Amino acid sequence: MRMNLVGLGVVVSLGVWAAGCTVKAADNSGSDGGSGGPGDGGGTDPGDAGATEDVATVPTATIDAPQILNAGGPVMATPKIVPIYFGNDAFQAQLTTFLGKLPKSTYWKTIASEYGVGDVTVAPAVVATEKAPTTAQDHGDPTAVSAVKTFLQTHLDGAHPGWPAADENAIYTVFYPATTTVKLDTAASCVQFGGYHNETTVGAKKIVYAILPRCSGSPDGLGDFEELTVATSHELFEAVSDPYPFSAAAFNLPDNDHLVWQDFPLPELADMCSANVDANAQSAELGFTVQRMWSNKAAREGHNPCVPELAAKPAYFNAIPQFTDSVPFNFSDNNGVTKIVNTKGIKLAVGQSKTIPVKLFADGQAAPWTVGGVDLASRLDPSGQTPPELTFTVDKDTGAAGDTIQMTITRASSATSDIGGSSFLIVSKQGKSGPAFFWTGFVAE
Repeated sequence: MRMNLVGLGVVVSLGVWAAGCTVKAADNSGSDGGSGGPGDGGGTDPGDAGATEDVATVPTATIDAPQILNAGGPVMATPKIVPIYFGNDAFQAQLTTFLGKLPKSTYWKTIASEYGVGDVTVAPAVVATEKAPTTAQDHGDPTAVSAVKTFLQTHLDGAHPGWPAADENAIYTVFYPATTTVKLDTAASCVQFGGYHNETTVGAKKIVYAILPRCSGSPDGLGDFEELTVATSHELFEAVSDPYPFSAAAFNLPDNDHLVWQDFPLPELADMCSANVDANAQSAELGFTVQRMWSNKAAREGHNPCVPELAAKPAYFNAIPQFTDSVPFNFSDNNGVTKIVNTKGIKLAVGQSKTIPVKLFADGQAAPWTVGGVDLASRLDPSGQTPPELTFTVDKDTGAAGDTIQMTITRASSATSDIGGSSFLIVSKQGKSGPAFFWTGFVAE
């Protein structure tokens, strides 16, 4: 899901990264491109069944980066986009051009091949004859009856002129106009989210669909059409890499040491980059603004985990908390089943403090940067009324690759989330308007 992270730049003191950054066409000749197919079951690299590799190091530390694992479900080996519009959509011609450039593009291969996703194709567009609804109600539960699901199920029965029959290789991509508010359970489009993907059934067939509302005033500073192409690239990639998130989840499972990334920024491969200041970039190849996606391979090698790389290829730098404790985390799957799993972090009761080392690294020449902690519970509350659960002090707030900063974390109040503790960010930032990156950490209670 593409979350509407309003004010995130202020929340984590990251500033604003211009949407006009240019994506470089990456060289995939050295890609390991594991299969990541049905029943893969995860591992540190898709398709390697958990085999280990030498992890690239930088002059600072070995990179203990999150890895998004396959939970056992299939990816889409031959995905086909079926665009669905309502009459007189002002963006249909531009979207047709945009979607038409995805097949066989270097952009698609760069984000998809690592996870076993095949080349994408685009089917002829469908234009619905009925007027777009004012409200389109949907439910996250794929078995629940909703107006959105009924709309697709009714039209994909093979008997509606201009509509294809249900196809399990298709992503039915519905572009709603600005006059439609999409409701996903109680969440509203352009307020809590900018798009989502889901699954349902048509007869005996499971189908995949993506919902793209029309949003203005993007928190990323994007124009309306840029926001739409970013959201579309986000949802299409999540739909192919995790097509059945409820019935047979694929790439949406963080490794045990980094389970807190499920809480923020969320665990699907597009989610993992969507909160980054360099998430969205103008693709020179496509001629459109798209989202960059999480690469397990780049992450564990100590590079910017969001690919394709930017044309300027600035040095990637970050700061990693050095957790040695194993603490309980309330892990919840997409079906709402919660179990307690041990993860890396620290455990603090209210009033307690602990000091942890934070190691700074970079994959190139990076000027010194500032490092600080951010309590997510209070900073992500749009009302600004939630008191901080965690507070942070550091022995020094500036460092460079190879340095270690001592960060003291204090639990100021009880955790309010259902994960059994509090999530936080360690933010690394160069200057007032320079690049910035974050790392998510966990404090159990």
